[in-house]
Amino acid sequence: MAITTYAELKTALADWSHRSDLTTKMGDFIVLAESRFNDALRIKAMNALEDLTAVLGSRFISFPTGMKKLNGLSLVSGTEWTPLIQLSASALDKEISDTQGEPVYYAITNKIEFDCQSNNAYTVTARVFTENGLSDSVTTNDLLAEYPNIYLFSSLVELFDYIGDETQSAKYNGKRNEAVKLANLNAHRSKAPAILTTELSRKGSFNIITDD
Repeated sequence: MAITTYAELKTALADWSHRSDLTTKMGDFIVLAESRFNDALRIKAMNALEDLTAVLGSRFISFPTGMKKLNGLSLVSGTEWTPLIQLSASALDKEISDTQGEPVYYAITNKIEFDCQSNNAYTVTARVFTENGLSDSVTTNDLLAEYPNIYLFSSLVELFDYIGDETQSAKYNGKRNEAVKLANLNAHRSKAPAILTTELSRKGSFNIITDD
């Protein structure tokens, strides 16, 4: 059967484990599975863009819901994106201004912290690494669509741990680990190679021996 929704995943868990008596526990097994593979997966399906709003007169913005890692921030005005520069918290301290303005730098503390108080309610787009979470209200996500095997095998590990079946738990743990490994490998291979350029290559050749 196809596994494309939260309900279908719970049905598949009952079918694969032959434990229809655990129907009320299936949601718990899925939550536990997500908490494990969210730490191990680094794939495109877990990357997202989140629009935040700078608070007028404040240097702080709260993190997006479900964010696991922040990979970058940009100020957005119409079609123009201005990347912000990330600093360490100690380095940002040296750049902090008491006046209002357009942020240039930011640091990650217990919130997103800018170098100045925002002089406008800017749209701030965050490139984030998110955690997946299925529920009755969130019935599907990109990870389930692309890798239903990761969801299924991971949830089966939790189910068999719950009933104390070490053999089956170990079996599906191996399947889960292999599925996660392949997903991460595919994500790594799909990244476009960076092209290194220099000003020298655009201006012409240069002989380091003759200085010509």
